[in-house]
Amino acid sequence: MIDNQRAALRYQNKVNNAQGHFFESAIKAACALYSDRERADVDKTPEPFRVLEKSRDGKFKGRFTARAQPDFQGTLDGGRSIVFEAKYTTTDRLKWDVLTQEQRDTLERHARRGALAAVCGGIGNEFFFVPWTVWRDMKEHFGRKYVTAADLEQWRVRFNGAVLFSIRRQRQMCIRDRLRPPRKERDTMKKQHTQKMTVRVTAQTAYNLERLMLMSGQKTPGRVVDKLVREKMLALRGRNIETEETK
Repeated sequence: MIDNQRAALRYQNKVNNAQGHFFESAIKAACALYSDRERADVDKTPEPFRVLEKSRDGKFKGRFTARAQPDFQGTLDGGRSIVFEAKYTTTDRLKWDVLTQEQRDTLERHARRGALAAVCGGIGNEFFFVPWTVWRDMKEHFGRKYVTAADLEQWRVRFNGAVLFSIRRQRQMCIRDRLRPPRKERDTMKKQHTQKMTVRVTAQTAYNLERLMLMSGQKTPGRVVDKLVREKMLALRGRNIETEETK
């Protein structure tokens, strides 16, 4: 009985590894396509490897070292960096902790410096390109630390033999540099006192806040909310707000 279980486990591991390699190859195919069309140059990061011993016949002993870089990284047309991890599962869900703490820290650092950071996920035959902030705050967005294909529907990407990880959408986000508010306005916001608030929004709203943040050059979603509220209050200036609220 135990031998049968071990054999089944070894077989499943082989299947998982084979499908994981297929997923990675499909992403590489998209990278080659985007490069040919001059839309982006994205490459698979080589596995960190250390040679321990060499022999005269050309053979060597070595071992893989701890991973310090995302699975894929490169540059989009327009100059923005892109980094993402690739995770695949044969089950019906992707777990938040499929990323190691080191991988999460690395994506966070890149995102804070303006890179497009994400997780390219595969669930069976369905594929998604999830913004890092959505993945990072998975519990807040979905109420749990795993996601299903249905949860990730709005981040679904096309598959035509290659996993097309939404370069066009991300290129649109790169216009943030042209839409940054004047320096005087940014400096004024820095001097203002702020208060910490915790709010629960839908995944769609969180995604749109992320897009607005990138497009406007703001550093946090809170700054986007500040701007939206300020613009709304200016629009209401001179009106009877109580009447407006009862409409």
